[in-house]
Amino acid sequence: MSEESLMEMTAVELYEALQDLELGFSPTAAAALTASYGAALLSRSVGKSFCEGVDKDDISGKASVLCTEISHLVQRLDMADELVRSADGETLKEGLSAAVDASISLLEATYFGQSLARKAAESIGPDGALDLGTASMMMDAGAGAAILAVKSYLEMAKDKALDKKAEEMVWAITHDRVGLKRQVLELVDKRIRKEADK
Repeated sequence: MSEESLMEMTAVELYEALQDLELGFSPTAAAALTASYGAALLSRSVGKSFCEGVDKDDISGKASVLCTEISHLVQRLDMADELVRSADGETLKEGLSAAVDASISLLEATYFGQSLARKAAESIGPDGALDLGTASMMMDAGAGAAILAVKSYLEMAKDKALDKKAEEMVWAITHDRVGLKRQVLELVDKRIRKEADK
């Protein structure tokens, strides 16, 4: 699925894509697709809404690139999950390591997206506020799925070295960014209420 098609996709079309049995997304890959759409929606919200004091072209461009990067993760996550489900022995160990790495990549990408959304939320215009809040929630869904996937794969692996590596990487990604979604939604809510009170 291309970045262009994601940028034009409605929420209903996304829902229909996730239900397509032929696509057969794993749960984490489906969440990645949702997060990718969230990044596209972030780019669109900033592009159509004037943000004082913020380089909206920079944020919109980075969000657009992020959309493409996360959409590429969908296939990577699906392949890793399929390998885990069908392999055993040393191949299973390799598959679990690949699945953990892919899930952490999704977590990293979604938290970067949230940091972009947080920056945009500081001065988002009324036309883009609702889209921005929705984008933040979609990317948060991807982050949540990534963390659950990492936990699930680590429990299967029972590998102390992999467990330590994953724990350190998850902490490094998230330790300064806890609550980003809440901050975005609070700022978006203030903007929507301010506009409604006019």
